[in-house]
Amino acid sequence: MIACINSATSLLAGFAIFSVMGYMAFLQGTTVEEVATQGPGLAFVVYPQAIATMPVSPLWAILFFIMLLLLGIDSQFCTVEVIVTTLYDHFHPLIRKYLKRKEVLVLLVCCVSYLLGLPNIAQGGMYFFQLIDFYAAAISLMVIAFFEVVAISWIYGANRLARNIEEMTGNKPWLYFIVCWYGLSPILIGGIMIFGFIQYTPVRYGDYYYPGWGQAIGWVIASLSIICLPIGAIHAMLKEKGGFVERFMASLKSKIPDRGSLTFEPEQFGSYRKENPTLPPSYNDISGHKGFPSAPPLSPVQESAL
Repeated sequence: MIACINSATSLLAGFAIFSVMGYMAFLQGTTVEEVATQGPGLAFVVYPQAIATMPVSPLWAILFFIMLLLLGIDSQFCTVEVIVTTLYDHFHPLIRKYLKRKEVLVLLVCCVSYLLGLPNIAQGGMYFFQLIDFYAAAISLMVIAFFEVVAISWIYGANRLARNIEEMTGNKPWLYFIVCWYGLSPILIGGIMIFGFIQYTPVRYGDYYYPGWGQAIGWVIASLSIICLPIGAIHAMLKEKGGFVERFMASLKSKIPDRGSLTFEPEQFGSYRKENPTLPPSYNDISGHKGFPSAPPLSPVQESAL
């Protein structure tokens, strides 16, 4: 249902966008290809020009820019939550020691993001924004998405992910989704990434072509997120023991126990009792150590893994 709603929303947005482009092309006596533009030009140049010619244009202008504001806030929610969760999981003891509360971390992330975004509203901010949009939102995103789906589907395992979803929701995903995770998604994302590199053209804004040093800055921006992939792989291999091949193979195995394939033995937990002893203990039982008087305290990493 979610996938269908997502696709239907994309089709509806396509009709809305290209109808406005066709309308602008009709007014200017040109073709849609001449009117069409990418990036901020579509939202802040083409659409305002079209709205200005509509009946009750001030009302449509207010609704349009309120929509843009809500879209930006919605996107910011996702971005901030990913950063905060990553920092909180990896540096939990330091954050609890110095920041005390998670809300302080959220405020700190928002303030740093605000300061980093200030160059975008400077006099030449549109050129800086176009550079970030081209290299960070297009190139690095495809590379990260490809390796992410490969790591989850082929290394962690699509069937294992399906068991995790069944454990959390009580319903196992359809076979269609497992097939997509194993084959269709990596192939499609990999194909988009390859053709993107084949059809690569240097970034430009309107008729302005960025110089070599500007493109170099763009590739540095793109590499800031891509470089985390080899660094993480090297770090995982250094933590293992043995030769290169043994370290490499061990780093490909998930350290999270596959609870779907484990058998529960009630007698291993002493006085632990449940109405149905064949079921494993719940998260609250484990994190609270009910029935486990000799168990050591769980670390934040172990609790998050559970």
